[in-house]
Amino acid sequence: MKKVYLLLAIFSIGFTGCTTGNRVYVNGFSEIDQPVRENATFTVAADANSPNPIMDDRIKNRIEQLLKYDGYYIADANGQFDYKLTFRSGHSDYQTLEYEPFYHSRVGFYGGHHGGYSFGYTTYYPSYQLYQAQWLEMKLIAPAAPGDSKTEKVLWVGEAITDTDGQDQRIVINYLLVGCLEYLGQETGKQKSLFIEEDDPRITLLESYR
Repeated sequence: MKKVYLLLAIFSIGFTGCTTGNRVYVNGFSEIDQPVRENATFTVAADANSPNPIMDDRIKNRIEQLLKYDGYYIADANGQFDYKLTFRSGHSDYQTLEYEPFYHSRVGFYGGHHGGYSFGYTTYYPSYQLYQAQWLEMKLIAPAAPGDSKTEKVLWVGEAITDTDGQDQRIVINYLLVGCLEYLGQETGKQKSLFIEEDDPRITLLESYR
């Protein structure tokens, strides 16, 4: 099994080159009739039930920087805006059942001479592996028009997740943000897999913010 993991690691290095970064998986669910308007104005807010307001302030600041990087504007306090973008984040533990093979060997002797060595049969033993994942969810919301009795409407939901192997959220949040906003307003149709390099200009931009 260790040899298998080693081969997978070598293949992964060969596939991504010598660069480092994080792989992020993104799903986008959209009900937008037309793409997000160019030069639109956003307001950004954390989910009201989030347990970590300090981290939320940092994430909010980074989302605003990425929106500006993409040519959008951020509304002043109590100012008018075209879209509201809300977010929440967290981590999840999950367990998978895998089977580790144990190979039973045998040696053959024929006519008093060594006949060779071969595998006999294989027994598989169950092994539970614990993994940790960091996730981010965003919602793009159209505000109710002034004087309109209709409520806000959710136009798009974006979900980003990455396996972290116990890494602190502060290490990977930038990658989750970049991955999620890559598909802002878009219907992905299926889960997308992105390898985001650490020298991506968006990651470099966010590294200067707490």
